[in-house]
Amino acid sequence: MSVDMLVALAIVLFAVVTFALGRVTDLHWLCGVLFAGGISWISILASLNVSAQTMSPDWVRARSLSMYLLVLQGGMAAGSGFWGALASRQGVSTTLLVAAGGLLLGLVAARRHRLHDGSKVQFSAVAT
Repeated sequence: MSVDMLVALAIVLFAVVTFALGRVTDLHWLCGVLFAGGISWISILASLNVSAQTMSPDWVRARSLSMYLLVLQGGMAAGSGFWGALASRQGVSTTLLVAAGGLLLGLVAARRHRLHDGSKVQFSAVAT
């Protein structure tokens, strides 16, 4: 499976989880929903981290990663304020529905902006 496909599937799963969080009231179901959300969140972030590292040229890799992390963390901080303000006005369930729709709408951009440069990336585990 390509990195692009993995991220797209993880985003779809995360959108479903985001929608379900606003609707599920049973604790047992909520634990399952949050577990699925954690899997999708880790898949997305791990894939983005690997892509940021492998797409950057060696001579600017550290600077590229610092900018990537700045934008990622800054986006999460700004997004928290935005979603919190929307939730206080519209309610949590409605806000989570809008967020899930935004995640699915963002998949349109994924078709144009790929996470790989066409070269094969080899992953290997090193035993310690």
